[in-house]
Amino acid sequence: MPMLEFSEVAQDTFHFLLDRGFRLRNSEVTIVRYASERVFVNVSHGRSSYEIGIEIGLMSLELGDAHGYSMSELIRLNNHEEAERFRNFMATTPGEVKVGVERLAEQLLKYGDRALRGDETFFDELERHRQEWASNFANDVAYRQVSPKAAEAFRQQEYRKAAELYESVRGELTPAELKKLEYAKRHT
Repeated sequence: MPMLEFSEVAQDTFHFLLDRGFRLRNSEVTIVRYASERVFVNVSHGRSSYEIGIEIGLMSLELGDAHGYSMSELIRLNNHEEAERFRNFMATTPGEVKVGVERLAEQLLKYGDRALRGDETFFDELERHRQEWASNFANDVAYRQVSPKAAEAFRQQEYRKAAELYESVRGELTPAELKKLEYAKRHT
């Protein structure tokens, strides 16, 4: 990775964390780690993606730093539409690194105050939403895989197969697909 001065810029930009009870735990070429007694903040610059990102979470013996939340998750909890538009900043020059790290710090201050304070109810909300988002994503993926197969089975008049496939993703079906499901059930 070329010398992009990420570590220096991140330490300078996230210096405000020191005033909030955090201490610098570690600083490497692509990651700067802060921690308070309750919360950790990892600011990183992807080695191959060049994306500047953040991970924030509660310190705990069971989870350590492995269970952090991204900026998109912090944003999504507050503003779903803005989270849909959010993308990590990609920086390949020192100037871009500076801009990207500064934007990330602004976003952390805007969306992460409760997280920085170690508000356990906020982290509980994040975890509930993470599970909900993961479930919705899995349902969406399943639907996109099953729907074409079900439609083809329906076209082939393989109604038992179509009904089974449609039923497996019932919660995601369109009104037209629900009608096809009912029709296929009647014709099995």
